[in-house]
Amino acid sequence: MKGIKKIICICCSLIVITSLVGCNGVKDKSSSLSDITSIKFKDFSKDISEDRIYSTIEKLSAKDDARITGFDGEKDAASYISKEFKDMGLSVDEQEFPVTAFKCNDVEVKIDIPESKVVESKALTFSKETPKEGLTSEVVNGYMGTQTDLEKAKVKDKLVIIQRGGDTFKNKTERATAMGAVGVIFFDPNSEEPLSATLVEPTKIPAVTISKADAEYLNSTIITSKKGLKATLKVDSQCIDSKSKNIIATLKSKKKDAKTLIVGAHYDGVDTPAANDNASGISTVMESARILSKKNLDCNIKFIAFGAEEIGLVGSNYYVQSLNSDDLQNTIAMINADMVGIGDNLCVYTMDSSKDSLTADLAVSCMNNFQYDNRRDESNRSDHVAFEAAGIPVAYFEYGPFVDYHTDKDTADKINKENLSNTCNVITSLCNEIGNNPERFSK
Repeated sequence: MKGIKKIICICCSLIVITSLVGCNGVKDKSSSLSDITSIKFKDFSKDISEDRIYSTIEKLSAKDDARITGFDGEKDAASYISKEFKDMGLSVDEQEFPVTAFKCNDVEVKIDIPESKVVESKALTFSKETPKEGLTSEVVNGYMGTQTDLEKAKVKDKLVIIQRGGDTFKNKTERATAMGAVGVIFFDPNSEEPLSATLVEPTKIPAVTISKADAEYLNSTIITSKKGLKATLKVDSQCIDSKSKNIIATLKSKKKDAKTLIVGAHYDGVDTPAANDNASGISTVMESARILSKKNLDCNIKFIAFGAEEIGLVGSNYYVQSLNSDDLQNTIAMINADMVGIGDNLCVYTMDSSKDSLTADLAVSCMNNFQYDNRRDESNRSDHVAFEAAGIPVAYFEYGPFVDYHTDKDTADKINKENLSNTCNVITSLCNEIGNNPERFSK
């Protein structure tokens, strides 16, 4: 593994929802009372500087390991974002919270038998360290890492290769631990590189990722080699106490007792340049804030740059938990932007398809109005989750597909400027529509 890999974990307990399925969306009951398809959304495309958004992405993703939570890169990004918001004339507050920073100094997967070969790898966040000499053991194929798969593989005292999917890295690692495995080697069938990922909390055995090609080679060798397959796994890691923060910039309404609309994006990243995930989202939100800062709306807008998303949606959870019942009741909706620079389809997500969402329906209507290719779907993998769980309507924007997710190829040169402009236009138009008609769109 190149350089020092640093990843973070939260020091408070969180509930992580692990299901992810598709949906067609459900019409909000109130939408029948106010036909949102007839709304003529204001087009802000001429006010948007896609070059300025792109320039901000370049700044935030200028190096590898650019903004890992709790370390200097994330702190520098927070200071930059805070200053930019203040320069727009917005009122800025910083909400700090503790995290435990995970640092991986080195990781190695070395094949010993049938041939000597080092396989590129990454340690998962919270991976347990190994002895300095590493762990040497037979390697077996654990397929999807289900109870049945691991029983058939006879993983006791062995290193086990497990494919991503169907369950969390954490659950699969704990299952392998309970059955006596000494370490887990994960791979993503959709990624050509070792994936950066988290185990959510410390585990009792080391866990790493390798590329799809290397995993296929190892699994093939298990079948064809008469000598079997033996490997040595080394992980040099440690945890330190640190802090992250949310940057909260408020555009205040002159209207007395105004309600509040929240527009957010996380600014931290995994151990990559993290250009699309999520320098693209926060840079787009900042451009929207710059445009809207010149307007006098009938509701407050809070533009929030969330810290520590990559380690379990920590910053957004912390923010929502800080709200009292009046704050929650006074919040109209939450708009979220995550990975909006790459792909050919602008998707709007909510967490639960069984619940009505006028905000998401409004978003779809806006995208249709601008004739953007779009899709309505469901996800629980970004900062909208805590808000929806608290009863606040949400609309989470993401472009896709994005094949370089959580890899070192997530660089600024891959970003499509038109995607940035389209996303910013929709977000700004939604804020303008809701901001001028807050009572109409309040839950």
